[in-house]
Amino acid sequence: MDIGCGANLLCTRALLEKFPRMGCLVACDKVPIMTEEILKDEFLAEYVCKEILQFHLIDIVDCLDYRNVVNKIVCRNVLQQITDKELAFGNMYDLLRPGGHAGILFCIVNPVDACQVLINASRNWSQYRINPMPFFAKANIEDVYYKFLLEDIGFRVVRSEKRDVQLQFLNDQSFLKFLAYSTILLKIPEDRMTQFKEESVSLFKRLIGYSGSGPLCYEASELLLLAIKP
Repeated sequence: MDIGCGANLLCTRALLEKFPRMGCLVACDKVPIMTEEILKDEFLAEYVCKEILQFHLIDIVDCLDYRNVVNKIVCRNVLQQITDKELAFGNMYDLLRPGGHAGILFCIVNPVDACQVLINASRNWSQYRINPMPFFAKANIEDVYYKFLLEDIGFRVVRSEKRDVQLQFLNDQSFLKFLAYSTILLKIPEDRMTQFKEESVSLFKRLIGYSGSGPLCYEASELLLLAIKP
């Protein structure tokens, strides 16, 4: 099961490419993601037609109807948008069959997310909020916090690794292209879009301490958790 697969299905596609003979892959999200574009994608459409790839509308913080039905869970870059991470982990535990595996990766510190939070809360742009989905839910940055949390839930944690990743945007335009995600949550009037872009770029540069030349380099911290349900 790919939890929080997203409209681009990046992780879903990678799993099918890596394990083409898997019996079933459930791609789930809390918003509908099955589109005509997916069916036009020859690679994905083949798995859909064979009923190997299935789509389900599931919110990981509200999925009490599903218990002991999944062999493996992959959850990539979803937890940073969930406030009650303990509840999400507990639901993953309940979803898994005994002996099931969970692979979880999420950002705990990221200036891009911090930038989106500040934009969302700013006096200029908060009035245009159209979607209640959080930009970024603060995470605990202690090295072993989530390892102990998973163990308290019942998991056996086989790997807990916090790592800093060096990332960059080549220029302002590449940052703005990435920031286009914000338009899902904010409906900025066309006559204010130029101002929105300028303020967003300026804010992000301040957050990363931009020197004023070259790519926009920044550091993000992410946490990898691999766990087994006994």
